[in-house]
Amino acid sequence: MLVKVPWATRRWALPLLIVLYQTSEANRAQKRRHKTPSQLMRQMLRVLLRWFPERKFVVTGDGNYATHELAELTTRYPGRLTLVSKFYPAANLTSPKPPSAGQGKQVAQSGHGGPRHPDAAAPGG
Repeated sequence: MLVKVPWATRRWALPLLIVLYQTSEANRAQKRRHKTPSQLMRQMLRVLLRWFPERKFVVTGDGNYATHELAELTTRYPGRLTLVSKFYPAANLTSPKPPSAGQGKQVAQSGHGGPRHPDAAAPGG
């Protein structure tokens, strides 16, 4: 969060929300569900969006935060949430997976995302 403080000429970036990341081994020992850094980021962003409904957020992160989860979250909040992250030119772009046929909570699927997007270049090229 950028704030103007009376004793400085520039705005200061202050930490607003902090979450502790723990390894999967530590979570397993504590019988807790493991969350990846991008899942923790998503959780924090949802909290901030709820706390400050009138504010816009621009979030930066390295390539580890260029995930489908975070990209999907930005589409839910157009104009309020922007993600700036490294995207690898050799990324394998695919069409989104079809929605789950099951009812209730959607179960995460693993594996290939689907057919290649028609505008996507071949991986590595």
